[in-house]
Formats: sequence, structure tokens, C-alpha cells
Amino acid sequence: MFTLAGSIACALPSVALAALFDAQGLPNELRESAHASGGQYLKLLHPDLHASLERASAHEHLLRGDADRLEPLQALAARVSATLAARDVAHRLELYDDDDQMVHSFGT
Repeated sequence: MFTLAGSIACALPSVALAALFDAQGLPNELRESAHASGGQYLKLLHPDLHASLERASAHEHLLRGDADRLEPLQALAARVSATLAARDVAHRLELYDDDDQMVHSFGT
């Protein structure tokens, strides 16, 4: 199992990030959070992986995900990173293998 861990430094609400990803052809779904009252999270839709983005504070969102294979997770991280970088949004995305060794990173 490969995992994705990331931090996105921006004050945009989840709904604005959803629109940003929609505009770049990254399918997603805005859902109500079970962890925070009145909170929302963004589920990134892909048949070969699980990934979600949740607001951690007023100026930070956390991205996490997992997949059985590295390729779909790496492709998603690259697209998310390119989308954020094009708008000068600071972020750091890291991919880890089964042994918890970082195999790739993206970010500004």
C-alpha cells in the first residue's frame, strides 16, 4: 500500500478548492465532515485510490490518500501540485511506500 500525505497552505474554503480542481478536470465531491461540526472535506474521485482533503486550520488543508499501486497516486499528486503551483499556493505532498520510506515529493 502506498500513501500520500500533504499540507496545503491557503485560506480558501473547501468549496473554492473543489471549484479549482473541477476547472482542472480533477473529479471531486464535497462532503460533510464527521469530525468537525459544520465542517466539510473534499473527496478526490478516482477508481484506483482513496484521497481526501480536509481543512485543518484557517490557513491549512491536509491531503491524505492511499492506493495499492504507486502510479495512480503519483499521477494524482502531480496534478494537484501543478494546479496549486499555477496559482502560487504553497504546498508539500509526499508519497510513501509500504516501509514508510518517502519515494517522491511535490511542492513549492
